[in-house]
Amino acid sequence: MDLLKNFLRDEEGVTAIEYALVAAVLATVVVTVFDSSATAVIQAVFDKVKSAITGTSTAG
Repeated sequence: MDLLKNFLRDEEGVTAIEYALVAAVLATVVVTVFDSSATAVIQAVFDKVKSAITGTSTAG
């Protein structure tokens, strides 16, 4: 019976769950932000690298 009482009073797992929820929310925000805005920026960087390698220029 004491084991059950100690288990119910133990809050160590609660902290781990809170950290997991915060990490999940942050991951969702990061994926959403980078998915919508970073795609164009990344594409522009790759276009510049491609232009530098091939010696061509792109408008934009």
